[in-house]
Amino acid sequence: MKKMTDKQKKILWACLALLVASYVFRSVSNYSRVMAYRRQAYQAWLESQKKTKQALAGNTVGSETAAALEHLSGVWLGRFAANNITLCDLRLELKEDEPGKYTGYSGFSCSGTGPVAMGDLKNGRIGLNPDTAILSGAMDKRTIRFHVDQAMGADAQGCAISSLIVNYFGTGGLDAQWQKGTCGGGHTLLARQRQ
Repeated sequence: MKKMTDKQKKILWACLALLVASYVFRSVSNYSRVMAYRRQAYQAWLESQKKTKQALAGNTVGSETAAALEHLSGVWLGRFAANNITLCDLRLELKEDEPGKYTGYSGFSCSGTGPVAMGDLKNGRIGLNPDTAILSGAMDKRTIRFHVDQAMGADAQGCAISSLIVNYFGTGGLDAQWQKGTCGGGHTLLARQRQ
């Protein structure tokens, strides 16, 4: 193996110095970008906290409720098993008419399999007689209790929705519990429909 000349040693040291300098420069550059992002995110968070406090100051529903149930207006979807056999969907559209007062538009639909849906098919009810309702309700703590203003249609057993209770559930979800007269009821978790 040949011994390195002084010129080659200087070139090697210069390359190593360049490598170390580029690493330090990149690290400092990345650090400054991360810190700028964090400052921006923190400022946005402070702004959102300020807006929430201002909104809560003028809200008559209650500060913890208003914060938890902010932005409920929209379409919510859930899926459940009717009689543990037929797969059904609940579509609930919520509209906040005034703070703490909501109008709801519910629609139940079931898939075309299982005995309940086959009964619907024999009776000519699939798609022709939807199980829908117009509801109205008011906020009470973390719950909206709806009563039925108008029921349109019924399920295969002739049962229509008679009440609906919606609770705030976790981060960004709702728990819906309903009653269909004397026919019983059910519940499902609802997620906001993506636009």
